[in-house]
Amino acid sequence: MREWKYILLNCLLISLSTCSIVFISEPVLSSFVPAAKLITLMGLILLNGILALPKNQSLYCTASASVLWCMMLATATLLSIHVSIDFNFSFTTRLLASYGVFSISFLMQGFIRILQRAAQPHHHPALLVLFLFIASSAFPLSLSPWLDLINPSQEKLQLILWSSPLTYFACMLSYDYLHSQWFYQFTSYAMYRFNYPDPFWFSIGLNIMAYLLHLFSHKNTQQL
Repeated sequence: MREWKYILLNCLLISLSTCSIVFISEPVLSSFVPAAKLITLMGLILLNGILALPKNQSLYCTASASVLWCMMLATATLLSIHVSIDFNFSFTTRLLASYGVFSISFLMQGFIRILQRAAQPHHHPALLVLFLFIASSAFPLSLSPWLDLINPSQEKLQLILWSSPLTYFACMLSYDYLHSQWFYQFTSYAMYRFNYPDPFWFSIGLNIMAYLLHLFSHKNTQQL
């Protein structure tokens, strides 16, 4: 019962903090298209979700606990979209956004559990996973200045872009962010040919990868 109260409290707090950040950042976000605003909100939910994890790992030490935590973040996404200003998205889009948050969060939880087995008890590997999430999300932007030098093939460029959570979020919302006005103005992606992955198979691949990470972590725990 205590765990459910903790989950519910964090769901409300994460929703409140995310909506507060969106409200404070409205002067900046006002220039974003609705899909870009929603992707920003999804990233903030994941950011707050990692920061809210307890250091004793009591609520994500098992796969079932991790699923429960990820479901909480998905619910927080729905709540945040509902109360945010000018987020008049269809119910299907809201569900896709919440599922996207769930999938990335479940994958991040898998990495956290793997690192937790190898880290010292007083270490908090969630912060490392959070850094990797931010770095991989910013990868399309940081890669842009080097495109002319490395001149990647279409297949290599797609592989690089598909490794970013930002690309996954954009696929779930059917948003071509690499050809958006900002990316078109400040990056050189418009000169390259690439395709976005199918969101269904992308989600399946992420879920399988996350499941394998949790399974591997569970087996290591049994061996210890």
